[in-house]
Amino acid sequence: MIPLGGCSQAASGLGFYYVEFLNLKELCRWVWVRYLPMRAGTRHGGMFVFDATRPAAVAVKILQAVLHVPIEILQFKASQVRDDQGVSTSLDIIYNDLNTIWDLIDRDPQYKAALDSTKARGRLRAYMLKEAVIPHDLLGTAKYSQMHHALTIIRCCAWHCRTIGSQDQPVYLGLQPRAFGRVLACFAERFSMSVRFCHPSCSYLDILKGIYLKLKKLNTANFQRIISFYWTKKVLRRCCRKPAVVSTVSGGVVLADYWGQLNLERPECISDVFFLNADALKGEDVLLLFQNSADPVDEDKLAEMRKAGVRAVAFTPQASLVREEEVPIFVASETMVPDPVLPAPWTAYEQKYEKLKAAWFSFFKEYQVKVWTTWYKYDGNQIVIADALKAAGGIATTHQRSFEQNPSVRLSSCADIIFGFAPEGYAREKASRSVFSYHVSTGYLWDGHYPRLKAMARDIREEMQANGARHIVAYLDENTMDDPRWFLGHEEARRNYGFWLEKVLSDPQLGIVFKPKKPATLRRRLGAVADMLARAEKTGRCRVIEGGMLHGSYPPAFAALAADLAVHDTLCAGSAGMDAALAGVPTLLMDLDGWPSSPLHRLGSDVVFTDWPTAWKACEEFFKDPKACPRFGNWSGMVHELDPFHDGKAAERMSRYLKDLLEGLRSGERPESVMELVAEKYMRTWGKDKIGRG
Repeated sequence: MIPLGGCSQAASGLGFYYVEFLNLKELCRWVWVRYLPMRAGTRHGGMFVFDATRPAAVAVKILQAVLHVPIEILQFKASQVRDDQGVSTSLDIIYNDLNTIWDLIDRDPQYKAALDSTKARGRLRAYMLKEAVIPHDLLGTAKYSQMHHALTIIRCCAWHCRTIGSQDQPVYLGLQPRAFGRVLACFAERFSMSVRFCHPSCSYLDILKGIYLKLKKLNTANFQRIISFYWTKKVLRRCCRKPAVVSTVSGGVVLADYWGQLNLERPECISDVFFLNADALKGEDVLLLFQNSADPVDEDKLAEMRKAGVRAVAFTPQASLVREEEVPIFVASETMVPDPVLPAPWTAYEQKYEKLKAAWFSFFKEYQVKVWTTWYKYDGNQIVIADALKAAGGIATTHQRSFEQNPSVRLSSCADIIFGFAPEGYAREKASRSVFSYHVSTGYLWDGHYPRLKAMARDIREEMQANGARHIVAYLDENTMDDPRWFLGHEEARRNYGFWLEKVLSDPQLGIVFKPKKPATLRRRLGAVADMLARAEKTGRCRVIEGGMLHGSYPPAFAALAADLAVHDTLCAGSAGMDAALAGVPTLLMDLDGWPSSPLHRLGSDVVFTDWPTAWKACEEFFKDPKACPRFGNWSGMVHELDPFHDGKAAERMSRYLKDLLEGLRSGERPESVMELVAEKYMRTWGKDKIGRG
């Protein structure tokens, strides 16, 4: 909470107070010591609260009603928070503010000495910086200790001050304690804001809620296994059993992460092991790692993997519902973490790094992992895993999964090899502070789906046409969240879906195919609009692409190929629009959030629209005569920049590259030599510009 004494402005009572998290104790202190003594002179400001404990929230309502105390719990939406030029603050934080904070920490004399002392310790320096800056929990209580959330609060305060016209008043912000407070205070000064750190707030209800959420993640069938794991495996430290080890082929495997999309028998769908190829990397070369308790390995997944020859291992007991003889559960040995040698606030990062590195090192040795590939690079764990594999004599790779528009430290990767869509990604990786040895351009990794999807999409199109549809639109959405303050909220989804559903219900010649990012939660998120969706589906001219537990199983191109035109609803992510455009379908982009810095704006006003009425008017002109609108939804000027190959063989190229790496390591060659030889081979086949050296 903001100190009650201090600067002269605070003593005068002028100014506005913003509080990140308010509890009852701090509320009482502000009212009795600050507000009431100054009320007679009307020289008091107001208090604005972002989050509060339940008792504090109730007390705020009472104070407002009875004493008319100027205190308010802020209600706003992320889509509303923009700067003076209308630029989305949430996107500006990702692509600009995080980079600024990274640089401030990296250059601060107090922190730089500690960072520089880690240069001989693998990628510890990069890990510590990323852990300090990047983690962002949008909904959990962990956000109160994260840098990203603090930046969001600061930017929201600056926006709110402009909205209420209080720029000429002093502004004070009470944040929960965080590391690198000096850096945050320095950043807030740019917005004429004074930051104070309060005592940590934690209510008993929050503690009970946290326990409940953790227990909720545990499935009933797995509860006994978890108890057995902690008592039998951890307490006895594996003294009474032999570890179940996955057999390997010729002394090494490629490790891949499972993220909820297996689809080994459905080649038209997105798969976490999309790089399997009969002529290159085969099933027996791959070990699949399960870590998510929300989607554990079960009998159906196991049967599917057996047919493909893929083996699996669970990193936690919660991630498996099958017998340990079939899918072993990795048990890390107890590791003595050395005493930290770095000063605060780096100590916690150093200890976590050493502990994780030791666990992953033992995992790689036990399961003979030679190559690891992942797309997830949005926290520091990827850096630790890469370091552990390097120590174990292996090669770590990451592959680009989504369209990446602007450089950001959030997108930074630390790997031996980065597989990107195109050579232009090399400069972006460098600007994002990535640490790598080679950047390999493969093309868009999911372009091989298009031939299979066309036949399936044709069936949907013919069915809609049989029900009267003359013009068909594919609508590709981004996910929304329950709390609209920190990301796109459900109201945006209801507004956007409602716009198209009204068009379909009022126009018997219009059809629409919806491709939600997370179809499993769509109807819940739509609320009352789900009734409109049900009515539209009964017309036979509306279809929702279903499938997928954590994410949609089908790529966006599936919906686009059934339509005359595709529309992607946001520029905060452009992957769905890119997928549709590369499939050859005219594709529009909606910049409803306000992100003029996106390179996709170079496609022009015939592709990027900022409001629905203008976009719909252009759609009507296109429906009347497509030949009269040659630039409408046309991405041809950017296709080569997004995918220089555009031949449907990107996954094959990555598969062959991984296979060559694996074979080189199996033969006993040094990782550095293997990477150099494979890179030279790739350049001879596909061109020197397709390899960038880090």
